[in-house]
Amino acid sequence: NIMITATDQGGNKTIEGPHNIWYDPKSDLPVCGITNPYPGMRVVSDLNIVGTCIDDDAVSYVELVLDGDKDHPIRAEGAEFWSYKLKTLDLEEGPHTIQVTGYDINGLQGKPVTLTWQLDRQQPLTQVTDKEMGILVSGNVKFEGTVSDGNGIKSLEYSVDGGKYFAPVKINEKKQLTNFSISINSKDFPDGPAILWFRATDMAGSIGLYSFLYFIDNTKPAVRIVSPADGELVNGKFTVAGYAKDTIGVTELYWSYGNQKGSIDLVPGNHYWSVNLDSTPTKEKSG
Repeated sequence: NIMITATDQGGNKTIEGPHNIWYDPKSDLPVCGITNPYPGMRVVSDLNIVGTCIDDDAVSYVELVLDGDKDHPIRAEGAEFWSYKLKTLDLEEGPHTIQVTGYDINGLQGKPVTLTWQLDRQQPLTQVTDKEMGILVSGNVKFEGTVSDGNGIKSLEYSVDGGKYFAPVKINEKKQLTNFSISINSKDFPDGPAILWFRATDMAGSIGLYSFLYFIDNTKPAVRIVSPADGELVNGKFTVAGYAKDTIGVTELYWSYGNQKGSIDLVPGNHYWSVNLDSTPTKEKSG
């Protein structure tokens, strides 16, 4: 402690104190601070780690330990003002730690400073796993799949109107990989191509969009014989002609006449077909 006594020429005294002073051996240690990144910062590319270090004697160097790898410390560039450029391309998505320690010119080691930041280079990945792209569907149809991201999934939504409105999908939140399942009544939509949109958001705030193309077909193919006309008499060899069409397209067409049968080759874009028949070998009068 310190006590001060002051005496003037007349013999008057004034006493100040006592004041207690505590000696802290740590006060002589270097003190580090991290300017960039700040705690919890979302990083989408390479990271420039920068900071300061002060000491009453002078700073010798600053050492970094990344993700707890104390066996491989990294020496930063600079001293009082230091920096280190971290390449993040090969790092896993998610939280990472930085520990910084300063050393003065006498070899004294300061107290380590640690913070955690968030790597978020990639967008969430959504996939439909139970169906192939371009599948033909009808009636009620279920779509099952997965959504994944190294930072964990915050939410998943889907849209059937081109992204004008997104409805939430129930998922197990915060997991890096989670399954989902949705059901759609295809009869609520016209036949033809349709796109199912998914919008996933990870815990770091990145948004990923995914589209799945499928075809709706709730209408049966229209098939008609136009020649010969109904009730028309034929004999010997004759030709039967007609058309077969569908909104999505006809993939197979078969014919039968008495005990004869076969398939008809289809020409893409052409609804019309014909087949030559012979009534001579059969006793059938109609077919």
